[in-house]
Amino acid sequence: FELNKNLTMAYIFSPFGQQARAPFRKKMNQLVISKIMAGRKYTKTPTMDARLAVIASLINAKIWYDIRTDFGIQGAESGKAIAWALSLMISHLEDTK
Repeated sequence: FELNKNLTMAYIFSPFGQQARAPFRKKMNQLVISKIMAGRKYTKTPTMDARLAVIASLINAKIWYDIRTDFGIQGAESGKAIAWALSLMISHLEDTK
């Protein structure tokens, strides 16, 4: 996102970008979820679906934009922070607490 920040912001905020984004996001979310669950026994429950939805939602341009503008964290640091959150959530995905 950082390498193409002007294009990314147009993709997030322009009517055309928002229109193009919706179907892509659905496909991307399914891809992310299938990669996370690959090799795992998956019991479909509302709790598991909600957890997977949160994880998939963290991989998007809007999160990048919010971290960048609200907190001033840019470049590799924002990527590292998101990667940390994702790895933490994935490692606790099947916790029953």
